[in-house]
Amino acid sequence: MIAFLTNLRAVFAAIPWMEIMLVLAGAWLVIGLYKLHLKRSNQFELDDLFLDRNGKADLYKVIVLVMAGLSVYTVLKLLEHDKPVETLLLGVLAIFVGGRAFNAAFSKEDAGDRAPATPKEEEVK
Repeated sequence: MIAFLTNLRAVFAAIPWMEIMLVLAGAWLVIGLYKLHLKRSNQFELDDLFLDRNGKADLYKVIVLVMAGLSVYTVLKLLEHDKPVETLLLGVLAIFVGGRAFNAAFSKEDAGDRAPATPKEEEVK
């Protein structure tokens, strides 16, 4: 019985559990987003993940999605090999939050929406 359990443990150790769980989590996310896309009462569209307001591919959104996936994969691989990931997590967080803040602050779309104040409007204020 002990030999059987030892062999069974060796078989389970050979299975790449982390990769399987990562693929299942990705599939769950894609299926969940697709179901959300199918609901007509919702304002969410799958195209919003990749396209801008004009319907053209948004390079920034695609880069963010790819880098987020690579970051998750890298963190999982480092955790698997018992390496420290705190600095990497803080760096990735700073890149994503800083990038979003920079994009929101200096976006071309926002600058076009705001018209410069005329002298009459400044006098009223």
